[in-house]
Amino acid sequence: MQGVKGQGFTSDYSEAIAEHLAQQSESTLQRARELGALANSLGVLSHEIVAIHALAINAIVPQGRVNELADSFEFLKLALQTLEREARLRKVQLNRMAAHELRTPLTTLRLSLQVGLGRLEKGEPVDPSTLQKALALVDKLAAKISDLLTKPDDNLTYPPHATP
Repeated sequence: MQGVKGQGFTSDYSEAIAEHLAQQSESTLQRARELGALANSLGVLSHEIVAIHALAINAIVPQGRVNELADSFEFLKLALQTLEREARLRKVQLNRMAAHELRTPLTTLRLSLQVGLGRLEKGEPVDPSTLQKALALVDKLAAKISDLLTKPDDNLTYPPHATP
């Protein structure tokens, strides 16, 4: 190759660069063609895999059966949601009933104890029947709590392994 003349390249050097670029372009074009062919092959293979998968699924579970199973799952989901709502409602009802059942004897017990305490503060004797009445109310309250915690709901059915 010849040296640089003035500000331009010699024609030999320019031709060498052009030839090199042409070879690189041809090589790049060839690789692009190979990659394109490979991409087409992969696309065809992908479609074949999807088709085989669909055939396998249909062989195992016919389409009508898949629809039946989907409908069954949807029905079970709705049934479970209904049961959850009913369980929340029963919990609220149980809490209200328990609060009512416990407030009544607690109010009477409080009143009996306040009367006895008031007499003691005045220096008056406390009637033993007042304390006996308070003790009876404590026993009644304990029995109600026990009933609330152990009494099964007659409207509920339990699986054999989950009886209360």
